[in-house]
Amino acid sequence: MDKFVGLTGPGNDFNHQAIISCLVHAFMDKIINKKTYKNYIAMPEFSLQPDSAQIPDIAIWKKVKKEYVPVVLIEICWTNKVEADIQKLKKHMEAIPTIREIFVIDKQNLEVKRINRLANNKPSTAKKISTVDTFSMKLDKILAIVPIR
Repeated sequence: MDKFVGLTGPGNDFNHQAIISCLVHAFMDKIINKKTYKNYIAMPEFSLQPDSAQIPDIAIWKKVKKEYVPVVLIEICWTNKVEADIQKLKKHMEAIPTIREIFVIDKQNLEVKRINRLANNKPSTAKKISTVDTFSMKLDKILAIVPIR
């Protein structure tokens, strides 16, 4: 009998978890230390809606009135899954009007693709841009310190 029953998680690899850890830390540092961001929280592996299996790697939530709503989504994936994840996240942007920005990070080469909400409320095409406008942060600067193995 396995004495560690119950200690199962998402099963992601070291690089995946290191990227999540570094990004959540960077966002939370800004949230804690800058009053401008006091109504935000960065959450890893948290469902977008109750009882939903749709769980992005990182979601940035903003308190609007008395409710938190997702505004930024980040997904980390293998090179061969980037396009599929972009399409998946675009569907979330179309379904959830509060989402302003989406990022897909290739965990093999740390390339970042960004999708933002256009003036017509549609998702843009994915571009190699790492700037999170909501936070005035560049993901590539944070990713440069991630201990990839």
